[in-house]
Amino acid sequence: MNKLKSWLSIPLILLIGAIGIQTISSCAKIDDDPLSLPSPDDPEAIAEFLNAYSSDGSNSDGSSNSNASSPVATYGALKACGKYICGSKTGTTPVQVRGVSFFWSNTGWGGDKFYNATVVNSMVDDWKAQIVRAAMGYSESGGYKTDASNWTRAKAVVDAAIAKGVYVIIDWHSHDAHNEKAAATTFFTQTVSEYHNNPHVIFEIYNEPLNTTSWSTIRTYAQDVISSIRSAGANNLILVGTPSWSANPNLAMASPLTDDNVAYVFHFYAASHTTSTHSSNITTVLNNNKPIFVSEYGTTHYDGGNPNEGNYNTHSAANTDAWHTFMDNNKISSCAWSITDKYEGSAFFGTSNSGIGTINAANLADPSKMTASGKYIYNKLKDYAANSGDGTSNGNGGEVSLTRCKNASNQDYYCNWGTGCFAIDPAFAESTGDCNELVTECRLYGNGLYVNSSVEGLGISCNGTRVL
Repeated sequence: MNKLKSWLSIPLILLIGAIGIQTISSCAKIDDDPLSLPSPDDPEAIAEFLNAYSSDGSNSDGSSNSNASSPVATYGALKACGKYICGSKTGTTPVQVRGVSFFWSNTGWGGDKFYNATVVNSMVDDWKAQIVRAAMGYSESGGYKTDASNWTRAKAVVDAAIAKGVYVIIDWHSHDAHNEKAAATTFFTQTVSEYHNNPHVIFEIYNEPLNTTSWSTIRTYAQDVISSIRSAGANNLILVGTPSWSANPNLAMASPLTDDNVAYVFHFYAASHTTSTHSSNITTVLNNNKPIFVSEYGTTHYDGGNPNEGNYNTHSAANTDAWHTFMDNNKISSCAWSITDKYEGSAFFGTSNSGIGTINAANLADPSKMTASGKYIYNKLKDYAANSGDGTSNGNGGEVSLTRCKNASNQDYYCNWGTGCFAIDPAFAESTGDCNELVTECRLYGNGLYVNSSVEGLGISCNGTRVL
């Protein structure tokens, strides 16, 4: 697999050509440009473009931006789009992102120690998550109601996800949110003041209503909280939990929400909920032209793989595979539960009732530290990333994966990038014998453009010297 490293990205290479710095046309454009390039005669537009796609993900004012290949930079803000989720940069083309959910943020529950940038970075760089979910508990012991440090922790996750260029769900992780409406309204209104219209951020206003809570009750709560969020100036996508621990979104179709940028939440635990027993609940929603978002799923029994109930070893790869096939077929985004080393089967880390140990990059990416469920999710997300072919990378670690794509005549081209398929110059390939071997560093100075990069598999010239 070819890789482009350091400061240079394909859109930046295209920009080099646009501003006329000694480039050659070795990449034949097959499809539409994935990004709109600035005019070579507009210095301000060029500066804005370079700011948005700098290598360290920072704007000149110090605020964070993802690099050009991250999910958010590629798709833009997620939005409801009929029965799908689309991106602000994809028009009506559906977008599907996959990632992970943190465990309850509650102090002393075991998941709180994972709420930091080190873990977010590993989930993005090593696990290849495109989205993370900060599950902020409220009324349960150690929750936000009595301990404000829950939001401090959750905010650390939110900010780290933004810095990595991935999506992040701010989740009011409650089973009783309709009785917490005043607190939830205050929280989301305050949160909106900082994150309104940030393309990375999604609001989930109700995690899992109990089976005793009707859709009518949920709807009344949701309409009011959504109205407060919109009044505060946020147009972000909003996720709304549904009856019976978010297993019955179909019941919401009797009286759908009136906001046009919401998705209905579905949760499953694969050892208890199968596609044969529960997928029709999703299909009903899709048939009503409304989107579903699986903001939480587990590979185990619905109790999370509780060892006290004899359910620790209930991980079901087969059932989870079936769900992934269903979600893929319907372009449904998802987050796997959960980032913790609590002794339960759905935890990602810890084996035989022993924890992960030191929370560092090495341990977070070490399969020997993972449960059966953790290993499954780790490998599944990595497999999706390796085979996606959409040209996105997970975060701004300075690396973009390039894969082959085929044109209408079934000929191989390099490389997939967004909706574009770009070709290596055949003559140049023949003259070198191997398009993948040469690596050249070049520095280009002009019009505020500073590039210091290693380049593989890309036909460009640098200071008059032709390089791959």
